[in-house]
Amino acid sequence: MKISSAGSTFSTVLRGTKMATVLVSRRFKDPVDFPKGKIRYGKVSPRTVGDVDAIVSLLTDPIDENIFAAAPRLKIVANVAVGVDNID
Repeated sequence: MKISSAGSTFSTVLRGTKMATVLVSRRFKDPVDFPKGKIRYGKVSPRTVGDVDAIVSLLTDPIDENIFAAAPRLKIVANVAVGVDNID
């Protein structure tokens, strides 16, 4: 998995994906520009990531080897935080 910061956007990473499925761990007050596709809100866990192309998470959401193993379609993890301490 490639880890990028700041320069990568959903539209760039998900290019070629007709209808991306995005799992968002929390609802945000400010509007967020997501790619066209299915947006689903919920907890990030191995049971919820099997069909997702992208995850939008917070620092309190651990993204570890169990999440990566359960998400074969996963192309990008967007961390709404400073740092990547929650991503293993």
